[in-house]
Amino acid sequence: MAVTNTFSATATNSAWTQIVDGTTIASCGIQLDPNSTSVFLAVAQALPTAGSDDFLHFDRARDVSISFTLNATDKIYARAPSSTSVKVRGYQVTR
Repeated sequence: MAVTNTFSATATNSAWTQIVDGTTIASCGIQLDPNSTSVFLAVAQALPTAGSDDFLHFDRARDVSISFTLNATDKIYARAPSSTSVKVRGYQVTR
């Protein structure tokens, strides 16, 4: 399958923000924006709870991108680890 589109999304630390929906997206790649230092990403079938520890932590000093193959029930959520908003960028492949 070919890449369908690119996207960007902004997340804060006040709540998880859905950035990809497996209902329509079969796979995606997500990259930490060059101006953001760190982001939490959660792959789940429902919105994670505010205090959830079930997430991946991406930090500019280590990992800055990842790709996923998604089930139709999967969603990807982002949250900032601090009070500073973060931005992620990526590509999506539709189902």
